[in-house]
Amino acid sequence: MRPIAARQSSLRFPLNEVLGTPGQVRLLRVLATEGAESIAPQEAAERTGMTESGARKALRRLERTGIVENVGDGRALRYTLRREAGLADRIVRLFELEQRGSDALLQALRRVLRGHSTPPKTAWVNHFLEGWADRLEIGVFLDQGSEKSFLRELSHRLAGLEEDFGVSLEVRFVSQGELADMDWSRAVPLVGTPVADGPPLNPRSSRFATALVSLLEEDLSLLKRAREHVDWELKQRHPGNGHDLWEWRKVLETYPLPRLLNFLESDSPLAVRLRQSSPFPAVLSPEELDRMGGLAREPH
Repeated sequence: MRPIAARQSSLRFPLNEVLGTPGQVRLLRVLATEGAESIAPQEAAERTGMTESGARKALRRLERTGIVENVGDGRALRYTLRREAGLADRIVRLFELEQRGSDALLQALRRVLRGHSTPPKTAWVNHFLEGWADRLEIGVFLDQGSEKSFLRELSHRLAGLEEDFGVSLEVRFVSQGELADMDWSRAVPLVGTPVADGPPLNPRSSRFATALVSLLEEDLSLLKRAREHVDWELKQRHPGNGHDLWEWRKVLETYPLPRLLNFLESDSPLAVRLRQSSPFPAVLSPEELDRMGGLAREPH
């Protein structure tokens, strides 16, 4: 990219400085949307996928613009969005609109797939491409039925979404064997959960919670996979509730095992709310979901 020939006034065009680099945009997105009172450079680096030195430099640049302020004590630097800054509310609104747009696309895809005359057993969006992209791949597992007739009806419905959202939507069918090899940590679920046989368990249900606890008691590697999935989601900033993801991270990393298992089965308001964004369905293999189906049917 060629350097800009003429400089512009930061008083008249402050967004040049505030949104000057991708790193600054990532940091502002965290400060504006995730509800943190303040963040340290190391924490900012983890949340944005930046290096710590890069996060420190970007935070200092933002501090100079006045949109961010250091509220730390001495050498313990902590930064927060300076809400009294003239552009702060508008920047928060900008990032809210950004997230709402991606959420709206996913919700529209869910409506289309659920409204299909033969809804798929499982469907998902393969991980969002890095960088600037206008293409999204939808993975579909039918289990039974004709792919050709399914795609004929679906393509007609997707055409309207492509026009509304300015995105190219492609469908990829997978077999039962391919489904077993899927890396679910890199997918955003749309319809159903990956199961080999039998009706899928609803991740929001108490039956799912009880079966999940039983499975965790058999194999604690599932806990490690869930933690890694939450960390990956936070770095990639997939659509979803960022605040809930940070709450899941706290639960998975700080709760002792007995407390964690009790929490997963609890009917407390927090536990019930967090089930809606549970990281566990994304990391369960088809075999594990089969096992959970059996555990859910066992008397307790």
